[in-house]
Parts: sequence; structure tokens; C-alpha cells
Amino acid sequence: MHMLTNYLQCAGRKAAVVPQKGGVVKYVANAFSMNMVRELPSTIHVDRCEAEDVPSDAVSCIGHESTAQVLSKLLGREVPARRMAVLLNKGDELYLVAMFDKNGRPFRPPEGVVLGVDDLEGLRLEWRRIVVQ
Repeated sequence: MHMLTNYLQCAGRKAAVVPQKGGVVKYVANAFSMNMVRELPSTIHVDRCEAEDVPSDAVSCIGHESTAQVLSKLLGREVPARRMAVLLNKGDELYLVAMFDKNGRPFRPPEGVVLGVDDLEGLRLEWRRIVVQ
């Protein structure tokens, strides 16, 4: 059962996100962790999707300005940088941009490195839709 309001930790303050369509909240992100799943046991479904599948009302939890700029260009709309911790309830959806290097290997920058727009545009980006059930 979804809570009426899903609270996110954002810049040290609680920010309320009003769920859409029957309590489902949709997010756009560039990382996923099992720590994001609120209820256990849960099942995680992961499917490929395209940029045009990312809902316009998805809440951004993109942590760096350069990543937000690249995603804004890809999606054709503003994706604000909003560093926050997310807790996914059952039914919530997370649209994840996955990064790959020029050889097709999953990409993760070195510790402490924040990539610039040029660096990010040099990567291959693919979309995943993650649903918690």
C-alpha cells in the first residue's frame, strides 16, 4: 500500500512529493541501489526503454548539474539537478540512464570525479525502467 505522501531527503530538508496516479511516484535517475527499496520482500522488474518513454512528470533525483544538463538536452525538457535520497514504494517507477564507455562496458567514473558535459556526451547512454513490486 502506498503512503499518501512519499518523503524525500533533499539538502537536509524533507520535501514532500505528491504521488501520481493511485500513489505511484515516477523518478528519473542515474543510479539505483537496493537501499532505495522501502518494503521487503519486493520484486524488482527492469526493462529497456527509450528517452521518449520517460514521463514528463518524473521527479528528478539527478545529483550533478552536468548530468542534469545532458539529460535535459536528451529529453527535450528541463531536468533539474536535485541531489536526494529516494525510497521506492511498491508500484513506483525509476527511469534510469545507464552509462557505457566507447567499448560498451558499464561506465563508472573514478572516485571523487564529477564528469563535465563534454565527458558525459562522449558516453553511450541507455535507458532502463525499474519498477518495484
